[in-house]
Amino acid sequence: MFYFIATSLVNAFIAGLLGFLVISKNWRDLANKLFFGLSISVVFWALNYWQWLSSQNANSALVFSRLFSVGALFIPIFYFHWVLIFSGTNKQYKTFLKVLYFIAFVFLSLSFSKLFIEGVGQKLFFPFWPTPGILYNIYLIVIYFGLTIYSLFILWRSYIRSNDSHQKAIIKYIILGSFIGFSGGATNFFLWYDIPILPYGNILVSFYPLALALASFRHGLFNIKVIATELLTLTVWIAVLVELILAETWEKRLLEAGLLAFVVVSGIFIIRSVLKEVEQKDKFKDLSERLESANAQLKQKTLYLTTLQGFTHDIGRTLDFKEITQKIVDGISEKFGYLAGLLLLVSEDGKMIFPVTITENTITKIALKILPKQMHEYAGDFEHDDTLSIRAVKDNAIQQSNAIADFLSPPISETLCVTIQKATGLKSGVAIPIRSEGKAIGVLDIFLDRPKEEIGGDELEVMKTLANQIGIVLKNASLFEQVKEANEKLKELDDLKTDFISIASHQLRTPLTAIKGYTSMIMEGSYGEVSDKVRVTIGKVFQSAQRLIYIVNDLLDISRIEQGRFTIALEPIKVANVLKDVVEELQQNAKSKNLSLELAVAPENMEVTASADFNKIRQVFLNVIDNAIKYTNEGYVRVGVEKRANDVLMSVKDSGIGISEASMKNLFQKFSRAKGVTKLHTDGSGLGLFIVKKIMEAHGGTVWAESEGEGKGSQFYVSIPLQKE
Repeated sequence: MFYFIATSLVNAFIAGLLGFLVISKNWRDLANKLFFGLSISVVFWALNYWQWLSSQNANSALVFSRLFSVGALFIPIFYFHWVLIFSGTNKQYKTFLKVLYFIAFVFLSLSFSKLFIEGVGQKLFFPFWPTPGILYNIYLIVIYFGLTIYSLFILWRSYIRSNDSHQKAIIKYIILGSFIGFSGGATNFFLWYDIPILPYGNILVSFYPLALALASFRHGLFNIKVIATELLTLTVWIAVLVELILAETWEKRLLEAGLLAFVVVSGIFIIRSVLKEVEQKDKFKDLSERLESANAQLKQKTLYLTTLQGFTHDIGRTLDFKEITQKIVDGISEKFGYLAGLLLLVSEDGKMIFPVTITENTITKIALKILPKQMHEYAGDFEHDDTLSIRAVKDNAIQQSNAIADFLSPPISETLCVTIQKATGLKSGVAIPIRSEGKAIGVLDIFLDRPKEEIGGDELEVMKTLANQIGIVLKNASLFEQVKEANEKLKELDDLKTDFISIASHQLRTPLTAIKGYTSMIMEGSYGEVSDKVRVTIGKVFQSAQRLIYIVNDLLDISRIEQGRFTIALEPIKVANVLKDVVEELQQNAKSKNLSLELAVAPENMEVTASADFNKIRQVFLNVIDNAIKYTNEGYVRVGVEKRANDVLMSVKDSGIGISEASMKNLFQKFSRAKGVTKLHTDGSGLGLFIVKKIMEAHGGTVWAESEGEGKGSQFYVSIPLQKE
């Protein structure tokens, strides 16, 4: 009898002490509250168990047996609730817990009736052993055995599912401690049903709260130092407690009680000291592990970003749309190590999405062989289809799945998708929307050789950044294609314009020549004498025809230049002789404006010979000198020649209207005329100086102009290569 009394007191002491230790750690935590409730239930059961064993009459024994049964009633309930909190499954059993606590309080209200315990009687050497009622049988089967076994099942399921080795170790020790405590407590029930097995397992009941207390502290169950300290301290407590129970005199009991209080307080301090030391080591270890993890993540992210930078640079080196799209999907495999990439673009009306390019490698070749049609023929419909590729565009969010059918079916059948996935070894896919200027333009499907659960947040962010960069590159390529197409159309129109000018100029040239010839003959009297009045009028017609011929010739020259038919025939030309001829031809124009037109050539430059096309170089001189006369209202026009080391420099200086800085920039461009010149002359084509520049470029020479500004005259220079000896 003494053994059973002593074990009940030991159980009460251990459970109570552990309960206060855990609740003092964090009394707000629900798991700690439940553990405290379980500990108090064990204490209540153990103390009343002791009083029941110590009872001297049947009535007292019946009262205490009913009281310790109340404690036993709540032990498995608090234990079950604590397991749910520990395993994180309490929300799933919210309604069940309410029903369970309601049933427990129904049992509690009937615990002092014969329905729970009928009475007490002699069983072996126990004079007052309880006899169970109907409700007690239900409690034993449903609550004690049922809840405890189901709790162990929940713990085992958590152990199987957990990937954390530390967490698995904690669960393993909870299961072991719970099983020992459960088995020890179960030895109390044999005599209730006349099975002659004594409750020797009572001492093991403390393993229930001990295992849960260790899990509540979470200090590392493999730490030998902590375990040894706790076991040694617990052994000392139990030894002193037994001495207290065995004490025969009050003096000895007081001494043992004082010693017990001392060893309890000392033991608590020792355990806390060891726990603090272990926690500090665990914190340092945890910090070290976190730093290593952060460093590894940083390295991985740096690698991703470096690869992304190189990839963006590669795809941005060309603006050819087809080449860019192929580089994108090929780079998905080559640069980032993914199995394949598929680029899909949204149609202009936003109703369809169609594949554009797919990675060219062994895996995609296998997939494409399985498909009955070409990949680009499988377009998706935004209205009727609901693939993850379409959903990524609609929701503007990354989509993931381990089933390739979620990305391609429909329009590709689910059966084909499953076949492709098995044949290629694809484990998952990610659909990333591609946007440009706030508008969805497509989606990038990336296929991997690992499930979506192994794709981290950092990797998804890199994929998102990749899609953003692709959006920019595709937009630039699209704009380039549009500009290229527009340029081709403009070139086509320009060619048509050139052909038209060429044809029109040729058609105009013949009648203009005829007009000029007939008017000349009329003025010369070939058709008889004409009056002075008619002669003046015919002269104006002659001059107008001449101007039109100049314009037509300019247009023909432009046409030849643009069509690449402009050629020159080089020969030795004495520059002074050509200039003398041009100046004499233009003297009449200068005299009509009262201008001084002079040719000043030093004797040593009279025989300077250049390599040039006679007709083309004469056209240059004629154009430049005639321009100087046109834009000079009074003063002079001076023409000169100078031999230099490698060329002959012809210069034309005038006192005309000058050239502004703004006009100087566009002076030699097609259809360009200086600001204000149209007020003086409206018959210019704006092509003369452009043709002069093209002729000189064909000769390997140059032409340029200088002026100090408007109203300060100008100087034109023509550089012609010397004739090589």
